[in-house]
Amino acid sequence: ELADVQEGAAAVVRRVPDSDRELLRYLDELGLVPGERVEVVSRQPFDGPVFVRARGAEHAISRDLAARIGVE
Repeated sequence: ELADVQEGAAAVVRRVPDSDRELLRYLDELGLVPGERVEVVSRQPFDGPVFVRARGAEHAISRDLAARIGVE
């Protein structure tokens, strides 16, 4: 899961939640799609957001969403 990737480490997205069309569109805009390399920049404490870098841009996503994105 993306939520388990250590700060400063990179992973490749393998699986995203696909039950919500709008969520899929949002993840595509962020570059969080299967096959894309993503880096975890930082994770905020107390279930705060996870900051990720994909396609050269940094984004904050919820820890819950990060836990639903499969990586390797």
